Amino acid sequence: MSAFIYLLIIVIYFVFDYILANFMKQVAYAKGYDDRAHAWALTFWFGPIGFLYVISLPDLVLREQNKEIISLLKGEGGSQETEKNEQLPTI
Repeated sequence: MSAFIYLLIIVIYFVFDYILANFMKQVAYAKGYDDRAHAWALTFWFGPIGFLYVISLPDLVLREQNKEIISLLKGEGGSQETEKNEQLPTI
């Protein structure tokens, strides 16, 4: 009977770990990473250490947005400014 309980605990652990690994893979995708980060495999096989790895990944989407904002503030993104000015009605 105790072997059945141990087996049940192991199965529940792996099911729970599988669900968390899928969630962390989605977090890595939201941060701008694809399969090159190996988020699913690291979180499934290493557990909490893999979770910390995904949490510590830098946010590539935010980095690109910051670069775009800085370039627009410096005036390097002139094509977008002229498009906006052309759409404004004359008074």
